[in-house]
Amino acid sequence: MWRVRIRHWFAALLVALVIAPPAIAAGPYAYKLKITPEEGPVDLAVEGRKSLEYGTCAQGAMTTLDSTDCLMDELQRQDTMLNLVWGHKYRHIAPANKPALLAAQRKWVAARDPFCRKQSDAYKGGTIAPIIFVACKMDLTIRRTMWLEKLK
Repeated sequence: MWRVRIRHWFAALLVALVIAPPAIAAGPYAYKLKITPEEGPVDLAVEGRKSLEYGTCAQGAMTTLDSTDCLMDELQRQDTMLNLVWGHKYRHIAPANKPALLAAQRKWVAARDPFCRKQSDAYKGGTIAPIIFVACKMDLTIRRTMWLEKLK
């Protein structure tokens, strides 16, 4: 039962919020931090990016610490994938577009953690707060990877 509740917490975490992109990163490099609606379906494309290792770990997690550890390991895997995609995109775009993409990436990096901290602050003092924070970072990292992959 509690595992179902944790899944519902993850779904509840995914609140629809938007952060305006920087003016310098307008055009194809503009990006908005986007989360799926609360109580709505979790984006299947995002869920499909999570590793089998994460699924196995999350199913076996018995404590908040276990769940947080599973999320941290998956965040590391997703961050590695983001960095691979970022490097590939940056190397292969026109030199004139590199400053805009770099500015957009820096804006995203600077906005991700404060955004997720704000999400987890609603649960400050509770044991779910670290799970909310790391799950948010993982979700946004997956979304950013997907966004980068679509750039031409």
